[in-house]
Amino acid sequence: IIADTDGIYDPVSYNDRLLLGLKGTMSEAELHIIKQRMLQGKKAKARRGELGMQVAMGYVRRPSGEIVKDPDEQAQATIQMVFELFEKFSTINAVLKYLVSHKIKMPYRERSGLQKGELTWHRPNRNTLGNLLHNPIYAGAYVYGRRPTEAHRKKPGRRSTGRIVAKMSDWQVLLKDKVPAYISWQQYERNGRQLLSNSIQGIGVA
Repeated sequence: IIADTDGIYDPVSYNDRLLLGLKGTMSEAELHIIKQRMLQGKKAKARRGELGMQVAMGYVRRPSGEIVKDPDEQAQATIQMVFELFEKFSTINAVLKYLVSHKIKMPYRERSGLQKGELTWHRPNRNTLGNLLHNPIYAGAYVYGRRPTEAHRKKPGRRSTGRIVAKMSDWQVLLKDKVPAYISWQQYERNGRQLLSNSIQGIGVA
């Protein structure tokens, strides 16, 4: 026997099984519609540049939701230095070597735990530098859809899987001059071309 707010059903009965099947189909359709509405609402918020996403290193989010540069001047200077070093050396490997040899660490704002919001300093690595150089936020842009999820790549139970890096032409939202910038948009594009060239030629890490 199966019961819900509308009545009691006997799975042995054909009519009851048919009704239960229809109810299940309707519930699935309603759930799909709800998910689509939530997704559309999320996209609409992103198009206005109001969708709250995790801020990148060197930035903080104020209680009002505004994204600003990290108030710590040393943190700002370190981020700026990375872009200047890449402009000078042209490869991530060379930038990393310089930072390590000069014992320069990268600024992190803790996202959880007892130190949440506190500024801590960590040894640089290639992934960190690569993410920093590829991220358009440092050129003052708000972007949505830069790392979409492909369903066939996603692994069950692992939320962060299935993500790919989309080409700029495929970004769903690109709003320039939305946040304080560390570099110009022109420099961001130059860096992107250099990183791509490095990757094709097998120079350093892109």
